[in-house]
Amino acid sequence: MACEGCANAVKRVLSQLGNDVSSVHTDVTKNIVTVTSTLPERTILETLQKTSKPVKAIH
Repeated sequence: MACEGCANAVKRVLSQLGNDVSSVHTDVTKNIVTVTSTLPERTILETLQKTSKPVKAIH
């Protein structure tokens, strides 16, 4: 994520998952997105890949 526009794109694509995502926090300076969800990690990662940004899980 290079800017707030990118962060908003991430939030927008995750919003498509509906109520299964309870929170999304973006940190543009660290290029980190924190997602709280009842969905499997794989679903979140696949959804984030739609932004064409590099994606990996950090535990």
